[in-house]
Amino acid sequence: MRIPYTLLPSDTPLGKSFISKVPMALLEFSDFYLYCLIDTGAVISMMPGEFGESLGLEVNRGEPFVVSGIDSIAVPSYIHEVEFNINDIHCKIEVAFSYEFKFPYGLLGRKDFFDLFKLHFYQKYSYFELEIY
Repeated sequence: MRIPYTLLPSDTPLGKSFISKVPMALLEFSDFYLYCLIDTGAVISMMPGEFGESLGLEVNRGEPFVVSGIDSIAVPSYIHEVEFNINDIHCKIEVAFSYEFKFPYGLLGRKDFFDLFKLHFYQKYSYFELEIY
């Protein structure tokens, strides 16, 4: 499936701007949806803890896991298995939920998500493709 890149607003101390050419996928849950950045540098998918609560999870009862990003800051999180659809394709992956993760979207990382799909990025043309294995 071909998915166009997303234009994201950015509001920083230096002013408002837009980040263009961002690969985002729309995850559809039973009662709501969440846009997630496809992050080739992320080991595991990650979402805000509050979103896990909205899914009915007891976030802190998941498997403890410490996420460390490019900034080397350790973020305590809890892993849960979640199910969702992307364009009517059913997916089940492990996600690290953290109350310290303040990104307004989720991240789709290599563990599990990249096992479900072949990903093809066409940066020059502002779209990506997901192909089921």
